[in-house]
Amino acid sequence: MTPTVCLLSPAPVWVNPRLVKEADALHAAGYDVVVGYRADGALDRDNAILATKPWRWHRIDVARDRQPVPWMLAAGRQRLAEWLVRAGIRASAVAGAAYCRGDHALGRWAAAQRADLYIAHTQPALSIAARAAAAHRVPVAFDCEDLLADEEADGGRAPWRRTMIRRLERRYMPDAAYVSATSAPMAAYLADRYGLRDVRVWHNCFPAADAATLADPSDRPMGDGPVELAWISATVGPGRGLEDIFAAIPRLRSRVALHLYGEVGLEHRAWLERQIAPIRERTPVVLHPVQPADRMLIALATHHIGLSLDHGNTLNRSLTVSNKFFLYLQAGLACIATATPGHRSVFPSDDTFGGMYAPGDIAALASLVDRLADPRVLASAREAAWLAGRTTYLWDREQQTFLDAVAHALMVSPPQPDRAASRHHAGSAL
Repeated sequence: MTPTVCLLSPAPVWVNPRLVKEADALHAAGYDVVVGYRADGALDRDNAILATKPWRWHRIDVARDRQPVPWMLAAGRQRLAEWLVRAGIRASAVAGAAYCRGDHALGRWAAAQRADLYIAHTQPALSIAARAAAAHRVPVAFDCEDLLADEEADGGRAPWRRTMIRRLERRYMPDAAYVSATSAPMAAYLADRYGLRDVRVWHNCFPAADAATLADPSDRPMGDGPVELAWISATVGPGRGLEDIFAAIPRLRSRVALHLYGEVGLEHRAWLERQIAPIRERTPVVLHPVQPADRMLIALATHHIGLSLDHGNTLNRSLTVSNKFFLYLQAGLACIATATPGHRSVFPSDDTFGGMYAPGDIAALASLVDRLADPRVLASAREAAWLAGRTTYLWDREQQTFLDAVAHALMVSPPQPDRAASRHHAGSAL
């Protein structure tokens, strides 16, 4: 009988490419796959992704404008749970309700799936997946993409939130069939903090097929224009390392253009204008929307150097390696990164595809950009990045570690691919 694997996420699928890649890999390997997730914003990007997927999915819609009554009930439940957590109630179920708006609906749906393995993606789904797995006496696994207790936008908002997140991690992680992380330093941290025997690592890289249409960097004309720097994040704003490159640009001997991919919120527009003003006459700064991975790679391939500038000012940003780093490699861009433990774990010791600098060392960053702006150095670095993105850091290679973890969790041999590969399941929405 084909095992069923249920993946759960508290976030839209378009912001969780790890979940999508895992679901794709499981389906291709012959598993029956079902994905449940929570949505409270626009659905167009999710729908565009899900329309192409052969696995089953289910959406818990708690958007206020589309589902006012479910939104009101979910919001009331969450606020009550938050009050109880702040009052000192330590029950895991209460913490789960406080952390994930819509947890009750997602949990009820998950328990109805009768899956053979539940995989929680990010901490808000952890208690939901664990309870569904316990109801059916099957294993649960946890993908820890971020250390959310240490992120400013999550656990950093209030001490009670940080305590709540760590309590959920401490309650459920040790009993998981496996825990996975985005880097070796993050895996080591989790193993040490929670006494875990084995934390698996698969990086945030992408399938080779996403870059199949790209030309080799040596076949892309450089032209005589400026060297093009690219940076990606969901949000363009302070605290993401951009301050370093804005400070370094006036020191450069070489001509550059800066391309920023991400959304500029109203609260950050004045900040961005202050950063751009001193360099406007010398350096073009171009804003672009973030695209899905395959289109993002096509866009990145028109540039020359990718910037991964997180300062490591939180434990999470220090230990992780973000999606952007691997997108740069697979697009064939030379890479400049901050020398965080996460970046050091994947950067070659000889800096063949770029270079690292200490966060905030503007002189070192400027020197790196100028060195890579030399056409021969840049060509060599881009070829090295291109090779790494096709032989080492690509999902086609790393997915086997994930599939081995799933098979071990189920304690069965993976099913034959042809047993489920022909299925095409329609989605559903609540």
